Amino acid sequence: MGSVALGVTGLVSLVMLLVDSGSTSIDLLPDGVWERGAVGAITLWQIGTGVLLLVKRPGRSGSSSGTSR
Repeated sequence: MGSVALGVTGLVSLVMLLVDSGSTSIDLLPDGVWERGAVGAITLWQIGTGVLLLVKRPGRSGSSSGTSR
């Protein structure tokens, strides 16, 4: 669910950046805010996915992998 929310946030921020910077009559927030919203959502998604993949690696049982010295 969080992944979908981050995706929607990133896409909405990107669309608002295009709308807000392409029009002089619409100025809701400075362009940097929309850019940070889009980039921040992508960065958080990448970090979250990386952590999830590291935590849920298949074959991690917590014991040694059969190599003894």
